Amino acid sequence: MADYKGIQGYSVQTLSSDPSPTASVEGQLWYNTTSNVWKIASAAAGTWASGGNLNTARGKAGNAGTQTAALWAGGSDSPTDLTEIYDGTSWSEVYNLNTPRMFNSGTGTATAAISAGGRTPGPTPTRVTTVSEEYNGTSWAEEGDIPSKREAGSGAGTTTASLYIGGTPPSPPGVNIVLINDGTSWAVSPATLNTSRYQAAAVGITTAAMYIGGTPAIEECESFNGSTWTEVGDIPEPGTAGAASSGTQALALLSGGGPFPSPSPAPGTHVYAWDGTSWSTTTSLTTGRHNLGGTPSGTSSVAMVYGGGDGPQFNQTEEWNEPSYSVKTVTTS
Repeated sequence: MADYKGIQGYSVQTLSSDPSPTASVEGQLWYNTTSNVWKIASAAAGTWASGGNLNTARGKAGNAGTQTAALWAGGSDSPTDLTEIYDGTSWSEVYNLNTPRMFNSGTGTATAAISAGGRTPGPTPTRVTTVSEEYNGTSWAEEGDIPSKREAGSGAGTTTASLYIGGTPPSPPGVNIVLINDGTSWAVSPATLNTSRYQAAAVGITTAAMYIGGTPAIEECESFNGSTWTEVGDIPEPGTAGAASSGTQALALLSGGGPFPSPSPAPGTHVYAWDGTSWSTTTSLTTGRHNLGGTPSGTSSVAMVYGGGDGPQFNQTEEWNEPSYSVKTVTTS
């Protein structure tokens, strides 16, 4: 009869004490020589809980910040200048954008954010703008414009070192151009995406970023090392246009988004977790939606989504609770 080593290719560990239950030991099996029992590390699924609602329901805005300090600027189906700040419990309206916009890119923190590009009130296509504004925790001020009119791109980084990734000019299709901000002005990066698209999600910083999904409906995920974009593990399905993102290049969460070509799973509720190598499905959102906000300066374990919509607008906030890890005794029952 084959033994465990012959089947698995390695021997079971013997330990005198159990390791701390964390993500790094999930799924590991060992024999505890002190208690003389088999042990395994397991995890319960993460969960979503309701947070405070936005004062004004809307999607298609620029996001920034974390679960306890988030920012949502602009948005709606009719471009607005509204800016709201989340303190971990409730949303409050603060200083408005100078230029009303929707489909504007956002990144940074709740007290140091950038809002770039987007669509302003007025006739298409002239309403797409190059305007870029910076928030200092008190007010918005115009900074150097982005080099060309763009909307529905995604931001990553900080106010002193940020990226504007992809997007679309006044008329689709999307572009593979990446812009970089050094804290003073925007310039075209020599590093272009492998796949042109817009309404994708982004996480990370200027030297370690990811650009995920988008329109046209694709599963591609690209990783940036500061000089080159490289395709990495695909998301499970191409239904994530306008999804929210949280985390880093190593650990990320992708939530909601418009389903293409068919609503599977339920429209806009799907959530995927990135472990640095591949994506896996995790607990779905309570409220399905796309064009929603996330926490690009947060982590995959302390994430949040809010707002959203295309037509019907949403004001709901959902906060992510990290999966709980435990060590269990293996039994025969």
